[in-house]
Amino acid sequence: APPRGPGGGAGPGRAAGKRSRHEVVEGQAVELPCAGLLSSLARPTTMGQLAAMAGTVPSAITYHCDRLEAAGLIRRERRGREVWILRTRRGHEIIDIFFPLTIALV
Repeated sequence: APPRGPGGGAGPGRAAGKRSRHEVVEGQAVELPCAGLLSSLARPTTMGQLAAMAGTVPSAITYHCDRLEAAGLIRRERRGREVWILRTRRGHEIIDIFFPLTIALV
């Protein structure tokens, strides 16, 4: 059950029914920014490309990729000096379930 604040409310900073910034995928917490990153991996992409798309530095992408990889949603492939990120079958299944409209947009 979600934490309750004084008077039985949803707790400080949380509206009733509002999701936290973490979702759980088979026991693995996946942050919501990770879900956006996963949805952007329609095709294999380098870490540098992901960082540029997200407007951040590669180390921030590495942080999120670590969590996605631990949840079995992506895998990394080293190709020379580049690291490519690819969705796993499980990653594609999660996207198909939670983001069905992205299929039509790709």
